[in-house]
Amino acid sequence: MTFTGTRIELQQAIFNLDKETLYDIKIEKHRDKRGLQANKYAWKLMTEIGRKMTLSKEEIYTRMLSDYGILKTDENGEIIESYFSPNVDLFKIGSYWKFIEYVTINNEVKKKCYLLKGSSEYSSKEMYDFIQGIEQEAKALGIETLSEREFRLMIEEMEKEEKYEKRL
Repeated sequence: MTFTGTRIELQQAIFNLDKETLYDIKIEKHRDKRGLQANKYAWKLMTEIGRKMTLSKEEIYTRMLSDYGILKTDENGEIIESYFSPNVDLFKIGSYWKFIEYVTINNEVKKKCYLLKGSSEYSSKEMYDFIQGIEQEAKALGIETLSEREFRLMIEEMEKEEKYEKRL
């Protein structure tokens, strides 16, 4: 069960729970899902690109992240990198990794890769840039995209939501 509410509403909900049952509770500050329209648009384009290229939308998403995405950094601002065996399929690892180059470490060839942020972590500016890259790919395949005006309005709405969330 997921419950969203104020402190008073949460207290009432907890008070109404069965007294004999053991519960796990995780409390997080509520955040509206920002950029849903932009996110839907990005996935719509990636799905259509996938159809044209006979690839899954997840494979296209990984390619788009690699081509137009943002590198993930640690708390010191350093790019997060890792080294993998050459036969490792980066698509199957679970996180999003961008192949950089082959390097030799202790006489072993390795894939040097950088970790990518998932698009759900993007700011409105990062999402704008990401979608513009996806649109370029879509246009090259003859896929219809939003007009510049429609695209700007969608991003402006996302920016408004982002500013509202920061005030909370």
